[in-house]
Amino acid sequence: DTIDYREKNNVVRNDFMDLLLKLKNTGRLEEAGEEIGKLSFDEIAAQAFIFFNAGFDTSSTAMTYTLYELAMNREAQENARKCVLDIFASNGGQLTYESVANMGYLDQCISETLRKHPPVAILERNADKDYRIPDT
Repeated sequence: DTIDYREKNNVVRNDFMDLLLKLKNTGRLEEAGEEIGKLSFDEIAAQAFIFFNAGFDTSSTAMTYTLYELAMNREAQENARKCVLDIFASNGGQLTYESVANMGYLDQCISETLRKHPPVAILERNADKDYRIPDT
């Protein structure tokens, strides 16, 4: 339904679904400039399903562990609270994208939590070319 609606009404939202629709219709992304291949409706549905499920589970796991770590470390919890209160005060009590981006201490808390408790146990990477370690 979403795909049909967007295509019939020429809706552009610059989101993940737009990227998938560009691949479906043209087989390429403007930013990459290379031919990737067109996606079928089933492939779009599968990608959206995986994107949603993977993002939902990992986000909730990361938030849970971050709250746990803050609960176990009173000093970090107080610093995080001060960071949020300071940002709110400097923005007139408004929460904006920019104000969240300026919450450096919270970003550090989340990064440390992800280091200690990665939500994905295995991160598989494949090299696209051989690399020789110098002096070996």
